[in-house]
Formats: sequence, C-alpha cells, structure tokens
Amino acid sequence: MSTLTTSTAGGLAGPMELVGIKDVIAALEEMSIASRRRVMRPAIREGASIVSKAAKKNAKSRTNVLTSRAKKAQGPGPLSLGAGESTGALSRSIGIKTGIGKHGVFAVIGARVRQGDTLVRVGARSVRTRRPSRYSHLVEKGTSHSRAFPFLGPAFEQNRGRIKAAILRRARKEFVKEANKIAAKAAKRAGRAA
Repeated sequence: MSTLTTSTAGGLAGPMELVGIKDVIAALEEMSIASRRRVMRPAIREGASIVSKAAKKNAKSRTNVLTSRAKKAQGPGPLSLGAGESTGALSRSIGIKTGIGKHGVFAVIGARVRQGDTLVRVGARSVRTRRPSRYSHLVEKGTSHSRAFPFLGPAFEQNRGRIKAAILRRARKEFVKEANKIAAKAAKRAGRAA
C-alpha cells in the first residue's frame, strides 16, 4: 500500500491511498494522457519481462530436448544440426517491445527480427542463417509435420499472478513519481506567479 500526498496540481487533490488496481486506475484517470503513459509504460514493461524470461526458459528446455534426441540418433562425435534440431537461437531472440496504441500502452513479446540469428553449418561447405522470427510461431503452434513446443503461451499462463502484481507494484511506484513531478511543476508555477 502506498500513501501519496499531492497538491491540487493536475487535478489531483489531497492525500490518496493506493490499495488495489481499481484505485490505481481511478487515480490514472485524473491524470493527463501523457502522464498516464509515463506511468504505465514501465509498468507494462516490467510485467512483460516476467513473460519474456519464462518464455526464454521454456524455449531453452525445448533446445535441450531436441539436442539430446539428435545426439542419441547420431551417436558419438560432433553434432551436425539438420532440420528439426535446435541451435538455441529462438531463446536468444525472445525480447520485448513496448508501444502506445489507440487503447493505451501495450507490450509485444516474441522473437525479435535479426536478433539471435545463427549461422549453421550444413554439409562440408554450406552455411545457412536461421532467423527465429520466421519460425517461432511454427514452434509455438506446431505444423502438420512437427508437434508444437509451446513456449510463449505457457510462460504467460503460469505467471499471471506475478505479472499482475509486478504491473501493479510498478504502476504505484511510477504514479507516485509522476504525481510528485506534477506537484513540483505546480509549485514552481505558483512561485513564479507570486
């Protein structure tokens, strides 16, 4: 629970006590759109980072399963990767991008374009680039030829409570910071007017 005391600047008046999500939303509605965005963007990013870390962990576990299968099938000696084996590029490419849309702040979590690209030796002289952003959805949902290895959906579902708590905690912190900034600006304007 955070207690916040503000001046009458920016539509906020008197002491406020932020307890739950409804209180945060009500307090945000009294702020300007720009202030709301400054409060919510870091909060959404913090919640998204929990999903991103869990998705990377899930994708790495997929890598371990595929690599161990390939080693068993190949036998002793160096591992040469072919179709179906994993390089770990998918887990390295998972990232977060936050943005501001028509309905507020949002986060996109998934394989980043050009991040995690991996060069893979195919044959004696051929080298191929693997781009996780082009196949991550096929890994998540599966195809008619390969089973699904969901990594992103379970990362979100298993961490719903932690995500909500992290967003709420960070929104409260950013709200206090933004309210203090608004109050300081109002005091500065009042000082100039006097």
